[in-house]
Amino acid sequence: MSNELTLQEAALAWAQGKRVEARPSFRNGGPWNTISRVGAKDSSCWPASILNEAEAYIFRLAPEPPAKKWRPWT
Repeated sequence: MSNELTLQEAALAWAQGKRVEARPSFRNGGPWNTISRVGAKDSSCWPASILNEAEAYIFRLAPEPPAKKWRPWT
């Protein structure tokens, strides 16, 4: 896949505050989960410590959410 990151690229992007996602490398087509920020208490995210286990995970930048469109009330 062209949007996969190496461990160094993923760690740098995470340190810069970008949203990085990971999934186990042994499961093809498994769900992508966001890597949490340090100190975050979100149970749906991977802990930041998975950046130490490069062989077990595939990394990518999280897709940006769609921009909100503001419409006037009529």
